[in-house]
Amino acid sequence: MRLVMIWPLRLSSRGYLKADWHDSKDQGACKWIGEYADWIENKSKDEKGKPRWTRINDYYTDSGRRKHLTPQAKYGEFLYFHPFIQQIFFDKKDSAIAVLEREDISEARIQLREGDVVWRFPVERVNLFLFPTDVAIAAVQLNMPQAEQYAAEHELLLSDLMDILDWSRRIYPPFFNNENRPGLVPKLFEWLPSAYGNSSDFECMDSYLRTTAEKRTTPVARHWRTLMSPLRPEDHDDAEGLCYSQLEDDRLGVLSYIAVDDPQRISPQDWVRLAFCDEHGASNKWPYSRSFLESFDRENCYDRFWDPAEGFTTRYLLTGYSFLAVGRQTDDFFRFVVPQHVEQQYFLLAVLAHMQKASLLGFWKRLADMQQEFEKEKASDESKATLFEAQEWLLVDLSDFISRFYFREVSNQLQGMELFDCMTKQMRIPQLFAEVVQQSEFVRKVLFEQWQEKTIAKQDRIATYQSDLGQLAHKLLPLSIAASVLGLSIGFGKVESALLGLVGAAQVPLPEVVASMALALLLFGLLWFLLFWFSRRLSK
Repeated sequence: MRLVMIWPLRLSSRGYLKADWHDSKDQGACKWIGEYADWIENKSKDEKGKPRWTRINDYYTDSGRRKHLTPQAKYGEFLYFHPFIQQIFFDKKDSAIAVLEREDISEARIQLREGDVVWRFPVERVNLFLFPTDVAIAAVQLNMPQAEQYAAEHELLLSDLMDILDWSRRIYPPFFNNENRPGLVPKLFEWLPSAYGNSSDFECMDSYLRTTAEKRTTPVARHWRTLMSPLRPEDHDDAEGLCYSQLEDDRLGVLSYIAVDDPQRISPQDWVRLAFCDEHGASNKWPYSRSFLESFDRENCYDRFWDPAEGFTTRYLLTGYSFLAVGRQTDDFFRFVVPQHVEQQYFLLAVLAHMQKASLLGFWKRLADMQQEFEKEKASDESKATLFEAQEWLLVDLSDFISRFYFREVSNQLQGMELFDCMTKQMRIPQLFAEVVQQSEFVRKVLFEQWQEKTIAKQDRIATYQSDLGQLAHKLLPLSIAASVLGLSIGFGKVESALLGLVGAAQVPLPEVVASMALALLLFGLLWFLLFWFSRRLSK
């Protein structure tokens, strides 16, 4: 058994990280994603100064797993994808994403119910993928467990496996029963080595109720908060740093490899429970109505390698939150080929699909917030300007997401094409994408109409200024000409008198001549200054 839990999150920044966000975005996604990764690494240092989260500089050579891959495995993983997918995960420099890992968590202890077996799962990987759509994908892989307090030969039954798939992936209790006990969550979930905060707190009902009642945010169980530290849930009061918010419900996405003695012995009812990661039940009773499950084999099962009569014993199950590979443990194809594909290629397929859905949900949230703000009737000019800037950023981010990360095909391999298509359809990603694009078109239309209104208003003002300036020039030009002629006439008259006085007896004082001409020139200059002032106002 291998169990990978995938947790899509929406990121938001506070303090100086938020202040630098727009500047960093102007310089490209690499810079601000790198700043986020550096902040996580620096703030996660333990008492000895060693960071709990460390950045993976090259995902090709170091995929953040305990088990080192062979060169042949890395080779196959790289060539499985289209070049634009290779660029996302395996680019040596200028990568648009950042990947971090934790190596300080060695095991997970899980007890489903009081008095049940305590299972110890080796932790294969703890990864954190940061994408420039303000989305983070956390991934935790647990390998085949051992029973803690019983003999080593204690087997993991199919019923135990179903309950582990359903209960261990809960971020918070979905409900509390009449006895105030949390439902559908394990009695214990603890990261090892043990430390304060590493164990679950599902039984602390008051804390969960207070988070929703007072802060109106989604609660997060203590062991998950510890795992994600130094990132904080959105209800935290830190003034600096990175926060995350839940995008979906209490259940994490699941990617699992399950080897059984004989998959033909699994009843049709239990196939449904496995696919939907439901808790165990009577193997001869359906968990849902037959009409609801009418299309189960067609839509939720990928049976390219499932035909037991012909020796094909591998079956893939897919829903909107789960991907399971189930097969016979003695089959060579299932023992050697399928685990490698699940942990490498299919893992990246799941990360990409969850990233796409999380990004689209994030865009939808931003669009909803903007539309609500836009509909406020008494918004100030300053708030409207802020809103228009946010809308422009959203359109830029959406365009970047579509060109970089939204794709319907990720591999030339036919099986990869089909599986990714099944994943995205089960997650309703194409429908969600169409809705987001339609809503963003509304935003673009609003922005264009606002731009048109501003342009028309500006043109009207320019036309008004031109008309006013023309009328003023029409009125002032004759006056300025008359004043100039009159002033110059007076001045030249006095000059003429002065010249005649030099010949004759009468003399006009020279200062009076100069003063008359200066007055005429001053009046002329003042009139043309008014014309110049109106022309400057028009240009503005």
